[in-house]
Formats: sequence, C-alpha cells, structure tokens
Amino acid sequence: MRLKPYRLMVAITAITVLTSMSAVAFAAWSVSSAAGNGGSGAGSMPPGGTPTASVANRNVTVSWPLVTVPGHGPASSYRVTRFNGAGVAQTITNSCTGQIAGLTCTEIGVAPGQWRYAIAPRYAGWDGSNGPLSTAVTVNAPAVSLAPTTITQFPAQITATIGNYLPNQSVSIRLDSAGGTQLGTLTSGAGGGGSTNVSIPNTVADGSHSLYAVGAGGDTSNAPFTINAPVPTPSSVLLANGGATTGLPERLDRVTVTFSSAINTSTMCSAWGPTGNQSLSTDNAQLYVAVENNAAASGNDRLVVSSAELVTPLCATPFKFGSIDLGSANFVTNGDSIFAGTGANRTTATWTASTRTLVITLGGLYQGNAPARVSQSLTATYTPDPAIMGSNGRPVGGTVSRTAVQF
Repeated sequence: MRLKPYRLMVAITAITVLTSMSAVAFAAWSVSSAAGNGGSGAGSMPPGGTPTASVANRNVTVSWPLVTVPGHGPASSYRVTRFNGAGVAQTITNSCTGQIAGLTCTEIGVAPGQWRYAIAPRYAGWDGSNGPLSTAVTVNAPAVSLAPTTITQFPAQITATIGNYLPNQSVSIRLDSAGGTQLGTLTSGAGGGGSTNVSIPNTVADGSHSLYAVGAGGDTSNAPFTINAPVPTPSSVLLANGGATTGLPERLDRVTVTFSSAINTSTMCSAWGPTGNQSLSTDNAQLYVAVENNAAASGNDRLVVSSAELVTPLCATPFKFGSIDLGSANFVTNGDSIFAGTGANRTTATWTASTRTLVITLGGLYQGNAPARVSQSLTATYTPDPAIMGSNGRPVGGTVSRTAVQF
C-alpha cells in the first residue's frame, strides 16, 4: 500500500514542531522496509543526575552519574553550572566550561565562597535540563597567620604563614595595608600554602599593626600583631656647676642626662657592655667635651661629647652622646673650647644602670679660649645621638629641655 501524500505531510509537520520545542524533547521518524508502512515517535531528554563536589585548596572536583537516553544510549557530553547561595549561576573556570565528555572535571582557582553544582546532559545535538543541585561546598578565603603576635624586643622577626592561595602564586608581605611597605615575599606551594620570616623595623610605632599577604592577581588577607616596646627618651638634662664659677663651663662642671628606660650602653661606646654600670676615664684627651661656637641649629652655642682622638681599646668608634643647645650664643665667641686632659684634667663619663643616668664631668681646658660667663637663666635642650639604642632595641628619640642658670 502506498503512503498517501496527506499522511506524509502530517509526519513532516510533526517532526518540524518537535524540533522547535524545548531542548529537552526530541523526535524520531522511521520508515519501515515494508511497502508503504511508516511511523513516527517522540521522546524527552532526561535531566542530569545529582553531582558530588569536593574541595582541595581552591580547586573543586565535580563528578556525576552517567545519563542514559531511553532507547538511544548514554549521553554524549555534559554541561556543568555553578550556583551561589542565592541560586544565581556563576561564570565557571575554563577547566569545566563547555561540553565535558567524561563524568568529572576539576574547576581550577575557584573564588572563595559557598557553591553548588548542577549537570545537564547532551545527546546528538539535544540538550537536557539541569538536574538536582549538589550539596554545597565551601572554598575558603586566602588567610595568613603570624607568630609571634606581640613584639617587645628588637631586632624582631615574625613568621607569616599563608594558606588557601592559588598554587605557585607570588605573594608579598606588606605592613599595615595592601599597598604598605613590603617586608618580604614568598611563592605558595602546590597546596596554596607557605611561610616566610619578615623583619619588623625598629622604627615602627608601638600599638596595633597588621601584616597583609597580597597575592599576584589580587588575593589578599591580613592578620594583626602588636608592638609593645616603648621608645626610650631622655627624661631630664642638667648642666650643674662643680667648679669655681656659676654660669661658666669649666673643669668639674657636670652634664647629667637621665633616660626613660634602660639603654644598651654598648651603643654609646663599644668598649662598654650592653648592661650594668659603665665608666670612661682616660688620659691623653681621649674623651672630651667641646663647646662649639654658634653650632646649634638655632645659632646658639652647642655642647658635644666625643672621642675622635681615641685609640684602642677605649672605643672602636667615637663616643655617642648627641648634643646640647646651650640656649645662648655667648659662651664662646672665637672658636671652640675643648675640655680634656690627663690625670685630674681628664673628662670622664659614668653610666649608672639603676637610675639610667649618664654623667659627663668636664676636664681641664685643653684647647681653645676659655668660655665666657652667662649668668642669666637659659633653656638648654638635649638631643640624643640616633645611634644610641634602648635595651629593647629601639633607637632613642625625642629631646628634653631645662631652664636654669647653666653650669
């Protein structure tokens, strides 16, 4: 029996309608080998199965069950979609994009967050719908931890340990902000972790701070630490008369400076130990006080203590003291006055650890003209040498002043 034209037209129309339907439906037309016999049929693409997801560092491996299309066989490929907690589809990374021929893929370098996955099958150009969502998995954010977290002594190092960064990622360690001073670098390992030691400068102020671990590409984390190492400062200065005339620098006058906290006295003179009582009393003008004409920044005369003529084993470098603005330009008017000598004319230095006090006693006039007497009340200001360090490794800072008749 021959197939009548109107039956053929119905079959063609059915196929056309089915091919324009949703991607989850498909149609088939078959013609039997028997003369004049034919038929048509339609079916639906099944949805994807429920996937499972597991996290390793910043990578998520997604696996799913095989989908079989009834009457045809296994699906030829699958599409993977990632969703956030609100059910919004996300841009998936290259390793899981497009059509996946197998039953698993690993999404590389996933952003931190909580994610769920769905799978949609494909067969012969027909796409099935997403199946059920996987259980949520969490990709942790990059993190850094510090040890120790409190600094009380310099030099100081902190070990910064990172985790959850991308494998082989370049990471810089920065102070107090993502764009702060760089203190160190490291490259994360295959698991996204690693550690490095960074030195904290002794000029960083006391208080709360943070170290930031900034990865190439923008991954950033931070952790807090605290510095509790007060900067030593001079707490008092006294220019006291010990000679025959007040208001006049001369033999046996004393310069006394007291500090707020313990000083590493080896930073004043390398022949001194870092702690304990210390003294210098040598012949041959090895330690001296100079009253310098108009040498202070203000234009006033300036008092300094030095040992530029030293020989071993007194100090390997000149004695570190700093300077005192004497509050007047009238002590010396023609050149400098140098106080030093031998025997009773020695200039001496004594450190008393219990009171944190340095006393400089002027020797005899060794070089230059005798200073003039300035009997009115003056304000003297001591500025310590920045090379002097506290016992906590901090450089001494600040100034101290005293108003009185000096010397």
